[in-house]
Amino acid sequence: MMIISLPLISVIIPVYNGERFLTEALDSVHSQNYQSLEIILVDDGSTDKTASIARSNPKVSYIYQHNQGAAAAKNTGIKAAKGEYITFLDSDDLYPPGMLLNLATYLSQNTTVDIVHGLVQQLNYNPQTETFDYSGIPHWNVNFASALYRKSVFEKIGYFDISLKTNEDVDWFMRAWELGIPKDRIYEVTLLRRRHDQNMTNDKLRVQQGLVQAFYRHLKRTRQESEVLPSSITVADYFGYVSSPELPKIS
Repeated sequence: MMIISLPLISVIIPVYNGERFLTEALDSVHSQNYQSLEIILVDDGSTDKTASIARSNPKVSYIYQHNQGAAAAKNTGIKAAKGEYITFLDSDDLYPPGMLLNLATYLSQNTTVDIVHGLVQQLNYNPQTETFDYSGIPHWNVNFASALYRKSVFEKIGYFDISLKTNEDVDWFMRAWELGIPKDRIYEVTLLRRRHDQNMTNDKLRVQQGLVQAFYRHLKRTRQESEVLPSSITVADYFGYVSSPELPKIS
């Protein structure tokens, strides 16, 4: 397959004790049909074999920091990124084939768009077979790893709120919506999200608390600022909470 030359993409992988699935996540990045690519792995104070896995891969730029949380790790990656485009990947998730090429092509052809995201396909871990099984159809989701961003957009919106231990992505997307940042979506699966017993989002109370904090920040900003929120698109549509198309599963 022909490799198309497009702007440099920085793939930021924040990791905390991610040895269990990290190699597979990295393999899914390496298998992308994209020539101009840098992989930045931010180790957020891991105590397992995360460091040795990252350092054994010469194509990975490894950064270690003391444990500060996912938001701080993402911020560290953004500051280190050299790419014109930026995206993210959790250490237990996977990119489907061609994801980076498809999203980068879209941004390159649509110069007024700052963010483009695709659909998320969920996979659930089966402990009996020790494999991940497809669950449901592809759907829209506020997941940073399903999208590609112009690096310049972080200058407009700012970085992740490090005081949030969960839902820092919801808070960031809310700020993007408040500012009317142009964001499109493509009807293709751009992330394979793997659910298992060690997911941070298994802590439902912690997730709910993070959501409350994110929306409280939104309400506080809108009460303090005089700018009128964009009326051309609802926050639900901006986030992607709309009906998903019927698409085949990615194998």
